[in-house]
Amino acid sequence: MHFDTSGELTLTAYLDDDPEIQTEVTTILEAGTTHVPDLANDALRVYPNPAADRLTIEADQGMHLGIYDMQGKMIMEMSHPGGAHTYDVSHLQPGVYLLAGSSMEGRVLKRLVVQ
Repeated sequence: MHFDTSGELTLTAYLDDDPEIQTEVTTILEAGTTHVPDLANDALRVYPNPAADRLTIEADQGMHLGIYDMQGKMIMEMSHPGGAHTYDVSHLQPGVYLLAGSSMEGRVLKRLVVQ
């Protein structure tokens, strides 16, 4: 048996009487993720929503924030120190986005519309 850091596990079985008769099975073991708790919906407040040029984000604590398009591509990333701060979103195309916030205490997701 061999296990490497990529998660690949190889098992080799053979007969004691005839070591040339053997079979080998390789599989990838995926480690499960740890549970990340959801923060209360009001832990992150976003206004105005829909937004045009500027977006104010208010949070009770510091958070890592990401704005994603509907294909899951990260469009914008920022470190939010907590409190209320205004961000320039004038470069975003009109549409629907996902605002994801994460901290040591958990994560929160918000729907964001840009006009």
